[in-house]
Amino acid sequence: MKIVILAGYAPFLVNFRGDLIKDMIRLGHDVVAVAPESGYEADLANIGARYVQVSFNRTGANPIRDISLMLAFMKVLKQEKADLVFSYNIKPVIYGAVAARLSGIKRNYSLVCGLGSVFISFGPKALAIKFISAMLYKTALACS
Repeated sequence: MKIVILAGYAPFLVNFRGDLIKDMIRLGHDVVAVAPESGYEADLANIGARYVQVSFNRTGANPIRDISLMLAFMKVLKQEKADLVFSYNIKPVIYGAVAARLSGIKRNYSLVCGLGSVFISFGPKALAIKFISAMLYKTALACS
């Protein structure tokens, strides 16, 4: 089975998901990890996975760039012929889940690892971003 992991920060793939990736590979799965940072091909190859960089701003709130990110995720999922998608961090969960659904991938799993800075910020702008993020999460998790 081809498993694509969509992450928001490449160093965490090895540091916090490394054992999970190793277990997936040990079970005979082909694992492709996707994150925005460059230079992690060797680190992931050392544990048996392949790395694909998809550049995006982890903290930005530009809807045009976010739609572009969803399209980039769709492109990777189609190129890799993914059977299963596992995503974590806010942008990969939101845009990766929708990309997986639009790509026809039925096995789509999302991990929300805490509130994140969006939900602990204050002020009028933060309130608007919280509302939008909550609606996007609701849509994305319905796709998972």
